[in-house]
Amino acid sequence: MTKIIDNIVRIDFETRSPCDLNAQGAWVYSRHPNTEILCLASELSPNEPIRFWVPELFNKTGTRIPDYLLEAIERGDRFESHGAFFEQCLWWNICVARWGWPEIPLNQWQCSASSAALHALPRSLDGVSRALGLSETKDTEGRRVMLKLSKPRKPSKHNKNRYHCDPKDYKKLHSYCKQDVRTESAVSEALGPLPPSERQVWLMDQRINFRGVRADRNAILGALTILEQLHRETNAQIRELTAGEVTSINQSVKLKEYLNSLGLPIEGIGKPVLDPLVNDPTIDPLAREIIDLRLASAKSSTTKYKAMLTRMDTDDRMRELILYHGAHSGRWTGLGAQIQNYPWGYTDSEEQTIAIQALTTGNVKTLKLLYGSENVMTVLSNCLRGMLCAEPENRFLCADFSGIENRFLFWLCGETEAVETIRSGGDLYKDLASTIFSKSVNKINKVERDLGKRGILGAGYQMGATKFRKTCAFYGTEISQSLAEKTIRTYRTKYKRIPQFWRDIEKQCIKACLRKNTRIIFPAANTESKLLITCENDFLTIKLPSGRKLYYYKPQIHHDNKFDSPKLTYMGVDSYTRKWVRQSTYGGKLTENIVQAACRDILAEAMLRLENMGYPIVLTVHDEIVSEVKKTKGTLNGFCDIMSHVPKWCPSMPINVEGWEGQRFRKQ
Repeated sequence: MTKIIDNIVRIDFETRSPCDLNAQGAWVYSRHPNTEILCLASELSPNEPIRFWVPELFNKTGTRIPDYLLEAIERGDRFESHGAFFEQCLWWNICVARWGWPEIPLNQWQCSASSAALHALPRSLDGVSRALGLSETKDTEGRRVMLKLSKPRKPSKHNKNRYHCDPKDYKKLHSYCKQDVRTESAVSEALGPLPPSERQVWLMDQRINFRGVRADRNAILGALTILEQLHRETNAQIRELTAGEVTSINQSVKLKEYLNSLGLPIEGIGKPVLDPLVNDPTIDPLAREIIDLRLASAKSSTTKYKAMLTRMDTDDRMRELILYHGAHSGRWTGLGAQIQNYPWGYTDSEEQTIAIQALTTGNVKTLKLLYGSENVMTVLSNCLRGMLCAEPENRFLCADFSGIENRFLFWLCGETEAVETIRSGGDLYKDLASTIFSKSVNKINKVERDLGKRGILGAGYQMGATKFRKTCAFYGTEISQSLAEKTIRTYRTKYKRIPQFWRDIEKQCIKACLRKNTRIIFPAANTESKLLITCENDFLTIKLPSGRKLYYYKPQIHHDNKFDSPKLTYMGVDSYTRKWVRQSTYGGKLTENIVQAACRDILAEAMLRLENMGYPIVLTVHDEIVSEVKKTKGTLNGFCDIMSHVPKWCPSMPINVEGWEGQRFRKQ
């Protein structure tokens, strides 16, 4: 863990507002004219009592900053909070903009929630403090009172106040605010701040989130108008088809029961259940029509368009769209509008522009005339990415790393032949398919290449044949169990160093847990890619070639009766349930963690270089980087050249970058 630095001021605000913080985000929340700061707790030193300050609410002449905070800013002290973006927004948009307080430069901020995420611990203050077993934890009763006071109440005949105003509640709120600072301080002392290299990444993340990205308000409003018209039409159709038994396409229980009555014993009406029934000739025609309606409605992007609208400020920019270290690997995840989950949509910019112009009319008849009634929902879905647009005088420069995970996996494991195939521009998908089907590469057809592609993309992390078969089916390719088994077997034989890596990394991690405080240098097959495995201070860590560490909290070794072998478990946040649970891992999963983490570091270094070279980033989506620049500034080739620089810690890895430029966001 990183040593704590001196001169840290830990702060926590409590606020109230009619604005929905979860839906609209910290920036819009803090900009709302009726958002008010109720109190501020500060800790200048762990050995000093908590300082507490209550503003003069409704004082139109402003509120004076406490001297101790002014002095801390002038000294250059670090200001820390748990989830610092929120506190920064309040400081900037209320303390500075309304009250005239001095700014706190971004480089004076740090975030204890980000330190928790780096260590693969729960991000929430309550979650991380309990996971670490700290004596200081959140005040649960105080939280209930905080939620009560933070939102408007419904005025009554005898009490016309917009907010609850019981002095006893405010006393509890003040105590809650102070306890949050104590808990944050305990977490910070246990984990320390981010390492210097990661701090630079976090600071960049904050700049990106403050910068935001513009969205096309008129097109979004037009899309929502069309979606409302379609929703009314769909509900009228479902009422007619079911003779009034189902009155809305969103009545999932009634819809399931009605389909059950038509001879379909389904347990739900989700896409995975209904998709396989679309082309089933044995089902009732009425049931098929209802299924088609439901699936078409499920494509509806109402929630995504609404999420964009609620996240937009008056300048039409959406902020706080990415989350630093959102995944265990360190990758960014999405916030708010969840751009990471948008479908690919249009790849042709002209086609995209025409479709968005049609949406902007807000007229469903126009859309149906241009694309046909059956394709309207698809058009709405395909236009989502294009709602993000550069300012009129600017353009987007966007590029992504081509197949970076597979490239790094082959490089890491020393599969030199595959790496040379990549470096020379060869087709790895055809290469694997040629071995599977015992044919020369130039005779591999499209279907066979697709199977090779699925093998290359899916088999690298110890996927078994049954899951591989299901994965192929998900992407529209039905294969037999025997072909799935042959594909997996061929992959593991052809690229034998990868299964060896699975076995070796699991064995070494288990050994590190059994021999605590022992440093295990694990030289992967590639001599450039050494990993350092250590188990100390309740963490199993894997130091990556980049120098960053992967963390596994409270590792334990259990006996796996099924395979009669030791099994590695650790405490972590379940990626599906989001609960803090003990979970097991294995060689393939550890390999996936390492590869994805290293690729994230390549991405982060590229982002830092681009920012330093004058390409301000507005978004990152998976392996993509999006920058917004003046139309007269920079070039796509220059952007790609900076991005494709090979890090010094993996000098022989083949990196390839492909990009585009334009006014609207899209896939290449």
